This record gives sequence, structure tokens and C-alpha cells, in this order.
Amino acid sequence: MKRISVIIYGPPGSGKSTQAELVANHFGLIRFDTGKYIASEIYDPNNRKNKTVMRQKMLYEKGMLCDRPWVYRIVSRQLKKIIAAGYGVVLSGSPRDPYEAFDAPGRPGVYTLLKRGYGKKKIFTFILNVRPEHSVSRNSGRKLCGVCRRAYIIIKTGVLSACPFCGAPLSIRKDDRKIIIVDRLEEYKKQTQPIYAGLRRLDYQINHIDGERPPYKVFSDILKFIPK
Repeated sequence: MKRISVIIYGPPGSGKSTQAELVANHFGLIRFDTGKYIASEIYDPNNRKNKTVMRQKMLYEKGMLCDRPWVYRIVSRQLKKIIAAGYGVVLSGSPRDPYEAFDAPGRPGVYTLLKRGYGKKKIFTFILNVRPEHSVSRNSGRKLCGVCRRAYIIIKTGVLSACPFCGAPLSIRKDDRKIIIVDRLEEYKKQTQPIYAGLRRLDYQINHIDGERPPYKVFSDILKFIPK
């Protein structure tokens, strides 16, 4: 097990989750998929009467970012638990905007939490570069297993209707419809990309990776930046 933190960024459909899983398995890290964690909170039947969570569900299904204070609160809480337990962690697409990433009066940003837990030199940030049209194409062909939550890119219609892992039916996510993907790309541009300028100002290293190639080639490039 390696005590490092890895953050993987990129637009929708860039393969962040795939790379996060590969990195987590390779180095023995906890894969903290904040997108799945947020979805689990939103679709938890126990939260149906929670007005705050139901507002997040409405934003989520419109392809918009959930409210920043709510996301920061639940993500930072889980992240602190991982760090305290002594594990390394890989994050995909999180922190999602400068509000979550950086310090504000009365609270540390996610990058400060990671720096305290692992040290600045053990924080590795990657950006998977993917063209907008490529992102739309990938997401439009993606199906999700409702049981094990694995995602699959369907290249030919009808080729895969059930999850190869658990056999459950596959379905298209509500936020993978083309019109919502376009909105998500715009949100990524407005909300997430400004983090990169903030990281440069704070002298964090950012590693750019061509995300349009096969996943194993992307992963091979990522490994070049993380010491063995």
C-alpha cells in the first residue's frame, strides 16, 4: 500500500473512473469515487424526505453541479476518515471547483487536507485531455449496471444488454443523455477548469495526459509520473 494521493481530472467521458480504478489497484489505494458517493446520497431511499438532498438530486439530474457547501461537507468528511485510517487515496473529478479545492475562512480546502495527510510532494494531479465531441460520443454510448455500478461503453447498439460481471440489466444514466452531456461540459469548463490556474499559483504539479487513447496507454503514461 502506498501513502500517496492521486487526483484525476478531465471532462465527462474522459475515462477518469477507469484510470482511478487502475491506479487504485496498482498502488493499493482507496478509490474514493466522489461522483458515486454523491449519487449514493442522492438516491438513498432514506433521504427522500430530506429537502437539501432532494435539491441536490434535481441539480444532478439536470447535469449541473450540486451545491458546493453540501458537496464539500460530505466529501471532506469521508476524506478525513480515509487519511486518518492511514490509507492512500485516488480521487476522480474531485474536488470539483475552487470552492472545494482551496481554503476559505474557517475551513481547509481539499488540497490542504491532502497536503496535511500526505505531504505536498505526494499529491499527484492528472488532467485527461479529451475533445468535446469525443466526450459526447463516449458518454452517449455508456450504460450503467444498476447493481455493481460498473459502466460500459457500448460501441454497437444491442451488443451488450447485461453486465458481464454480475449479469444485471444495463441502462443509460439520466445524466448521459446528449443534451445533458453538453450542459455538463459547460459546467466543467466554468466550474472545474479554474482549479488548474489555482494549482499553478500554489506551485502544485499538474500532469497532462492524452485521454483519447485506449485506457491501458493512458494508464501507462500516468505511471511515468508516480515514483515506484
